[in-house]
Amino acid sequence: MFCKNREFLLAKNKGFAKEYPNVAELLKNLKFPVSMINQIMEMLYKNSDLTTLEAGLKWIKDHPKIYKEWLAGVKTLDGKPALPAFENYLDSAEL
Repeated sequence: MFCKNREFLLAKNKGFAKEYPNVAELLKNLKFPVSMINQIMEMLYKNSDLTTLEAGLKWIKDHPKIYKEWLAGVKTLDGKPALPAFENYLDSAEL
């Protein structure tokens, strides 16, 4: 993985998407806007008791459009849509 002009690119093998289509779909969907990173960093700066995980989950919880785009077309290990499973996780996460 490397960064070029604020865009991270992931090197992968040629057969990866065919061998792991679900993971490939998730990786294709993942986007981390600079504004997202800045807002999470600001949360951490303003609240030193907050962990990086807590700050990230709080931001994600407040921006469902982003995680819905990430999980579009992605399935859980048992083949069900990943979005409801992720939302259940978010609902149970203690923040």
